[in-house]
Amino acid sequence: MAAITSREGHRFEAEEKDGFLYITLHLHGSRKGRNIGRVRLADRTLEIMRNREKHLMKKGKAYGFNEYVMRTAKTFDTIELQDDYGTYVFPRQLILDRGSYLHFKEEGFEKQLFLPLFIIQSFKVEDVI
Repeated sequence: MAAITSREGHRFEAEEKDGFLYITLHLHGSRKGRNIGRVRLADRTLEIMRNREKHLMKKGKAYGFNEYVMRTAKTFDTIELQDDYGTYVFPRQLILDRGSYLHFKEEGFEKQLFLPLFIIQSFKVEDVI
């Protein structure tokens, strides 16, 4: 298992297993890990699962993506996001080009780039059955 610590003190762990690279985030001062997603190494795609009710930022109607992972990624170029309404496939660069920061008053959140849902929806490849 490989681990990297960001400037903010957040630890990212990556574990390779069965053709996938599983990425977990441990926020500074927290023992519990957050699943970032898994990279399909064969086609360099980061798979992310989201529940729209739980994960969609209501204020901007946007999904957040870990800024550090998106900027420093070396094992994936494509994002495959699946939520309760379908599957969306888009380039990682889209998040870097069109994503924006939202600021939180409370600590405990990592820095994220938020990509509006209307942009993500234009990359829909499959509806939920």
